[in-house]
Amino acid sequence: MDRLPGRLQHYDWGSSTALAALRGVEPSGRPEAELWFGTNRAGSAGSGPGPDGQYLPDGDPDQGGQPGQLDQQAQPDLPYLVKLLAADRPLSLQAHPDARAAADGYLREEEAGLAPDDPTRSFPDPGPKPELLCAITRFEALCGFRPVPEALEVARALDVPAHLLDLLDGAGPDARRHLVGTALSGDGGDGGGRDIAR
Repeated sequence: MDRLPGRLQHYDWGSSTALAALRGVEPSGRPEAELWFGTNRAGSAGSGPGPDGQYLPDGDPDQGGQPGQLDQQAQPDLPYLVKLLAADRPLSLQAHPDARAAADGYLREEEAGLAPDDPTRSFPDPGPKPELLCAITRFEALCGFRPVPEALEVARALDVPAHLLDLLDGAGPDARRHLVGTALSGDGGDGGGRDIAR
């Protein structure tokens, strides 16, 4: 059985020591936020010699592929991505799409010509992002929304724009979902943001 070293993601909220200690190596001096095990366009785990291994699934060198490039014809993506997180600071709001929203959003961004690393991209791939959190140390997470009257009070204190307050104060169970989708996408309510918050 080959060892999978995982693939580090250096987000600014990450710990500079926790994942290095877990792996038994010296800290890199950079924030190490996540260690990924699986196949993903942003960084697949690997096996083989060398500090980072040979990333899986490998492109076929005879067909112009390179280690680290995903070869979807040779081997499909795994249906999951295991992430070990080490947060030193609070993370941003996370809103993950279901299968339909992910596929539709990805297609929309591909048709718009957004590059894979475009910072305005919300859908880096067409896969859904269900998550399961299993904390191995103290971890505080907020989930869901405040009751609407309380949320309105906080939003007014933060000088949230009136058009967003109107969305929050709207009738129906989707008012908060629509508000969050609109706020995250900056789309002015044309519907694209709702896919993110679904």
